[in-house]
Amino acid sequence: MAKAIVITLGFEEKYAIRALMKRGLERGDSIVIITGPVVEKTRKAIEHLRDFLKYFEDASLSIHEIDEVYDFATSVRRIRKLLMNLHNSFDNIIINLSGGMRALIIETLIAILLL
Repeated sequence: MAKAIVITLGFEEKYAIRALMKRGLERGDSIVIITGPVVEKTRKAIEHLRDFLKYFEDASLSIHEIDEVYDFATSVRRIRKLLMNLHNSFDNIIINLSGGMRALIIETLIAILLL
């Protein structure tokens, strides 16, 4: 059964790769990256993550940039909507909050609790 793996991402992809290796990837899995405003370091981390995922068949990667990280209510609303869409599409959702801006991690946690 395919699962969705939601990961908050900052400037380093090692936490995301560690989470993916720990959980394992299967055919049809979806990796959802939630990140703050994308800067050069974030772009490099995303590219390294894409290079890593080339070794896995049918694993899809989607990037969701939360531009308004400093607007708490708007960010939580956008992340909650994203998680609701995933909940409607997947039976199993794994969420990893180990990387990225602290504000983004807290907003993602609050969005999860509001579900």
